[in-house]
Amino acid sequence: MNKIFLGTLVLLYSLTGLGMAERLQTREFFNADRSKSFKATLLGYDAEEQMVVARPVSGPTMKFKLDVLSTLDQAYVKEKAATTLLGRKINVSFKQWTGDTESTREGLVRLSKIKKAYDISLRPIEDIDLPSDLSMEYVLFIKRGQEKGASKTEQINGNQSLNGLLDSPSYTVRTDIVETERYRRKTLATSGG
Repeated sequence: MNKIFLGTLVLLYSLTGLGMAERLQTREFFNADRSKSFKATLLGYDAEEQMVVARPVSGPTMKFKLDVLSTLDQAYVKEKAATTLLGRKINVSFKQWTGDTESTREGLVRLSKIKKAYDISLRPIEDIDLPSDLSMEYVLFIKRGQEKGASKTEQINGNQSLNGLLDSPSYTVRTDIVETERYRRKTLATSGG
């Protein structure tokens, strides 16, 4: 019987430029007379229709008129309108990249060290004006030490400038390359009796 322990790699990202990272934050919104509130993430705003789209912490996505909100929250929605529009007009896709593998064997244990990263492709869905300082922040989480029972999670923060996005219809960046480990331990069969 073989026991396999894999090093896992997980990616979180946000686009920054015009406050894109802030778009993902949950905020407490108040009604017009500030007697009621709810926590939600702003997803969009249609200035022509005066309609707000938000995702509450629990429950389905909500759509409502801007004038339902307090004046402070109305100003927030109008300020972030361009940011939420930009976020909806860039298609983002991920593909895990795997590089060279280095393997060693000691007795019944085989260790493979595998280089991994993510290729992140960005493609504007339609013609939009992008800010010149657009960048992407990401966090890689790597789980290590699973072969010894308890594991620890390592965190790597990175940032990539997206200046080339303005010059091409599709743009791909690679995160930092990290080395993950894969252990395979053979166990000896025991005889029954």
